[in-house]
Amino acid sequence: MGNLKICIKYEKLKKFNTDFNISLLINVFALGFVILCCDLKYEVSDDFVMSTIISGAYGQGENPYLMFSNIILGYILLPFYKLFPHISWYFIMHVAVIFVSSTIVTYIFVERLERVKAIMLSSFFILFFLNDMYILVQFTKTAMFAVMAGSLLFLDALFNEKSNWRMVIGGALCITGTWIRYSVIYMAGGFLILIMAYEGIRLIFKITDKKILLKKSYRIIVSGCILIGFAYGSQEIDSYMYMKNDEYAFFSEYGVARSRIVDYVDYGYEKYAEEFEKIGVSENDYYMMRRWCFADNDFFSLERIQKTGDIIVSYNKNYWGGWEDLIERIQNRKITNYPVVWANILLVFIGIFLNYKNVWMSILANGIGWAYIVYFFIRNRLVYRTEFAVFLGVFLCGAYFWTKAEKENAQLEIIKKSCCVIIIMIFMM
Repeated sequence: MGNLKICIKYEKLKKFNTDFNISLLINVFALGFVILCCDLKYEVSDDFVMSTIISGAYGQGENPYLMFSNIILGYILLPFYKLFPHISWYFIMHVAVIFVSSTIVTYIFVERLERVKAIMLSSFFILFFLNDMYILVQFTKTAMFAVMAGSLLFLDALFNEKSNWRMVIGGALCITGTWIRYSVIYMAGGFLILIMAYEGIRLIFKITDKKILLKKSYRIIVSGCILIGFAYGSQEIDSYMYMKNDEYAFFSEYGVARSRIVDYVDYGYEKYAEEFEKIGVSENDYYMMRRWCFADNDFFSLERIQKTGDIIVSYNKNYWGGWEDLIERIQNRKITNYPVVWANILLVFIGIFLNYKNVWMSILANGIGWAYIVYFFIRNRLVYRTEFAVFLGVFLCGAYFWTKAEKENAQLEIIKKSCCVIIIMIFMM
């Protein structure tokens, strides 16, 4: 009788031991640990401003016009603020999106790889990336994670003929990421193109029947176009909602003009003096605009601010100090001190032992990432949240190409190699 009870309990445990449940358990533990041990907060003031706008701290009541995020997201959050106004639903939304994205990424690892390898990769990702996203919430980082995680699930289901529900869930998460910040699609695009090229070439060599290949290609193209169209359409709705309201249209234009002044590198008034004199901007006026500290809205009109921004942007685009200057600025930035950079270096290093057949794809992903970094340096548009988003894309793209060992009895060998790699990493730390 006792043995029967043990068998029943064992069977129940076996039912729990699914890929999804393992992924969920890992991420529940990670989130619980962060909540108990860390102080979760916004990394920059932009998120704080958006949370105060939608909560009703500015104006007469709750406001879905989030300014930096899509208005659709604002309208989704609005009922929660109406029902429970004292809860910061904007912050909870970010944490929820990060949690769902992380669970999906972990699920892809657990499903596609040997259990020990998947848990190692998931733990690696959580230690180097996830803690940063939870502890210092920032909408660019959340958006990039959602777009990448959703796209990986979407592409995996699309190319490998898995459940349509995976495509729907992946697509929905990807769209949510674009609602949080639309422009991250340009950073994610390079990594997703690499994945699609790899999967497309693999598909061509795998399917010999031309009719089947054309049918599958048609499904892939149509599905991809629907997802891109939905993202683009959402952005157009957001733009229309702002432009149809004169006050918000003016505020939006003013915000764009402001960013063209304060978000670019300050080379000093002397560099722009000749052009500034033509529009009546003195050195004092320039530095007041740089610090966004003025009160005379008649003088600092939208038109004058736009012209000032045009001059600064034009100079920045045309400025080129040479490769030596670029390398010096990259060195001064000390990017190689970032844990997320070392995470990608270690992923390549570990891949030599555990994923040697596809390690070259991780190297290509790193190449794309550093191309983005160099581009942002040339444009003088680099901040930590952008760097983090790029290196997050590098890691997820590189990890996507990890595969199971071909040998049937490779499990023990993988465990041994994993232990060796972990020991080496400990010594390197």
